[in-house]
Amino acid sequence: MPVTHIDRDRDQIVMHATGSICASTQEVAESEAFARIVGAYARTLVVHRSPLLDRLSYDLADPGGLASFIDLLRVLANNPIERTVLSGLEPEALAEIREALHVFVEGLYDYWRSFDRFLVSHSRSGESRERRPHHTFNRTMETFAMLVRGLYRDVVENITGDHPRVYRQVSAGAQVGLVAVRHDWPAPAPYRSPLAPIPFVRHVVIDPPFILDPPMNKRTGEFTEVPENPIADLELDASRWICYPAVVGPTVIFIYVNQRFIGLG
Repeated sequence: MPVTHIDRDRDQIVMHATGSICASTQEVAESEAFARIVGAYARTLVVHRSPLLDRLSYDLADPGGLASFIDLLRVLANNPIERTVLSGLEPEALAEIREALHVFVEGLYDYWRSFDRFLVSHSRSGESRERRPHHTFNRTMETFAMLVRGLYRDVVENITGDHPRVYRQVSAGAQVGLVAVRHDWPAPAPYRSPLAPIPFVRHVVIDPPFILDPPMNKRTGEFTEVPENPIADLELDASRWICYPAVVGPTVIFIYVNQRFIGLG
């Protein structure tokens, strides 16, 4: 999937993507998003001084060592461990790093799944997917989950040389998917510059069971009247905001949400 950028905030990950889904697990492994997730998990191990780091043959605290380790995981997506750079190790050393790699990949998979995962697919107005977003986007969500699970299973089998008899079809892709479409609408002059570029949510897919634990949302203080329009000179990053058009009785209300609070909706 052409992921334009991936943002992590606390316990949530928001992926912004355009175009079609990846066609293979190898494409997922070669993506920049995969490298970022591996790097984030490696930094977590370094911060917590995990004893697992001493069992691996790579210095994950070093950028060069981390890059080489990510390359190894990418090779393991389609090749057994005996066909990698580790093939020259003595049997005892190979068995030790085989076990350490298995522990790392299991931890990486759990780390990825510990996040609330959102996928925002950006579509231009007038595209076929924008007219009938459910036709392709539902399949995109299913395919993405299948590829993530497939990549995890392929890497584990290539490390261990064995495959399980029972498979768990756990949630591994995006838990919530949104199709965001840029629309030209007659925004009043004071609101045109900050709000017109923000895309509208056209389609939502939820992969159940989906349970959120959002941050505490307590408000203090009070709203006071101001003489000037606070939106007139506001600057918003359209890549970080979405608009949800809510129908409330006879009225349509445009609700603008920053992606940091996407889990609150």
